[in-house]
Amino acid sequence: MARTRKQLRQMTVDQLEVPQITGTSSDTSGSASTLADGALGRFGDNDLVGAWLYISSGTPTYRDARITDSAQTSDSGKGIITFRPAQNSSTMTANEDYEILPYESSAIHTAINEAMDELYDSGTLVRNIWLNHWLTGSPIYNSTFDYWTSASRVDGWTVGTTSVSRLSYSSYDPAASSFNSDHIVPSQNAVRLAAAGTLTLDDKYAQFLQDLSGDTVTLRAWVRSSTASNSRAQLIVDGSVVASTSYHSGDGQWEMVSADGYGIADTATKITIRLQNSEAQTGDFGAVWLEGGTRIREYPFPIGLAPNGPDSIFSYYVSMDEGNNVSTVNARKLDGVRFGFNKYRYSTDELGVIELQSRPQRQQVLRMPASVPLTLPSGDADSVEVNRVDSLLICKGRGSTSSNTAPLAPTW
Repeated sequence: MARTRKQLRQMTVDQLEVPQITGTSSDTSGSASTLADGALGRFGDNDLVGAWLYISSGTPTYRDARITDSAQTSDSGKGIITFRPAQNSSTMTANEDYEILPYESSAIHTAINEAMDELYDSGTLVRNIWLNHWLTGSPIYNSTFDYWTSASRVDGWTVGTTSVSRLSYSSYDPAASSFNSDHIVPSQNAVRLAAAGTLTLDDKYAQFLQDLSGDTVTLRAWVRSSTASNSRAQLIVDGSVVASTSYHSGDGQWEMVSADGYGIADTATKITIRLQNSEAQTGDFGAVWLEGGTRIREYPFPIGLAPNGPDSIFSYYVSMDEGNNVSTVNARKLDGVRFGFNKYRYSTDELGVIELQSRPQRQQVLRMPASVPLTLPSGDADSVEVNRVDSLLICKGRGSTSSNTAPLAPTW
């Protein structure tokens, strides 16, 4: 079971052996610079001076504020704290969830993230995932659209005119056909183009297609659209569209579309791929790939997701049925692949590259287990992929020694 940042923060405070002070503030007794609550009534005057108030709900001007005074009140046994800086209005401290912390919350959150990074670097705490590359002979980066850097940014691709969104097996559009009907789409994700526009492979990754110079290639893509003559894939060489797949039929189901047998000149200097919507209607793309590459040994790898590369690589065969526009796989038979992993500089970026030492047969999926970092949380509700025992490794490490601020010696 995952743990939220809120749970990790509170567990870190537990390791400091100071009381957990949490509650919901009163709606009547506070002001822009004070907060009142019955849970604070058990503390004597000045007991909480020097601690940090963290307002975890609402939209306060300041989430963190330093407590400068604390006292008991005559209002039903409530305690009241005075803090600075003051909020912009008294409503920002009324009926809000709060915590009293021995450190500023940002110091604790920074320490938690640093502990997670250090535990990953030491190999103590990692998240195990599987990545796929579709297919051998086709060095198109993120060709099954599994890796996104944000909800509207598929890594390695540039949007033109329209906008894109991510479809996943667990959150497909219920108004359309099932996301992965008959398991024909080679991924748990797809990219949706909202209207007329394009999605083009970045130059950073298009350079890997240069190894296709001199080869005769076939371009294929898994596409879905409810509009005819809308969605297709294109091969672009030296700035010109040289091959376009057939358009999707518009029946709302997944189809494999193809453009067969284009010979790329030996003198080609730039080769790239573009996905296109021609109409003001949505189009979904589950994968795009090239067949016919004869010298491909290098494949770009998402180091933003797995900084140290794959732990190992296996492969299995994919059969294409052009007559019925489907593909079938045999993932039960996995062959090991010898490989090397390197990182290279591209402008100001870093590239991860898999170099195959034993080249598998054509039309193989590269199946790669990888040990990746835990997800760094940025909000209190964000989850980290750890159980209670694993979370203690984080909270007992740097998480409980937040050195960004002077330690508090509480009197409570």
